[in-house]
Parts: sequence; structure tokens; C-alpha cells
Amino acid sequence: MTTVAELIQRDGLIVVCGSGGVGKTSISAALGVLAATQTEKRVLVLTVDPAKRLANALGLREFEQNKVTRVTISGDD
Repeated sequence: MTTVAELIQRDGLIVVCGSGGVGKTSISAALGVLAATQTEKRVLVLTVDPAKRLANALGLREFEQNKVTRVTISGDD
């Protein structure tokens, strides 16, 4: 079975979509953290969610609209 880290390393892009309330935001945040800690790649997690749920899931309390925010994640988190 292929792991998520292997998919990220091979394909470089993961898109999460689905109906409301199925956990897309939580999965996206977890995938972003996994990619940042398990691969050598730089990671960009992008949302079109006006409620800023992804920012909250990643611990970004100060979130400016239309601004790229750098988040440093260590493997110990």
C-alpha cells in the first residue's frame, strides 16, 4: 500500500474535496503537517474557506486575508 508521504513525494499535490461536514479541513491540516514533517518538500496548504477553519486547524490565530503565512512545524509537534 502506498503511504501519503510516498504520494506527496511522487505527485507533489493532494486535493481534498467532498460534501460539507465530512472532515475535509481536518484531513487537509493533517496532510499538511504530515507533508511538512515526513518529506523534504516545501508545503503549501491552501483553502477557499471563508470561515478560516483550515487556519484555525493549523493554529493560525492571526490570519490576514490574501496573505501567505509561513508556519514552521517540527516533527515533535
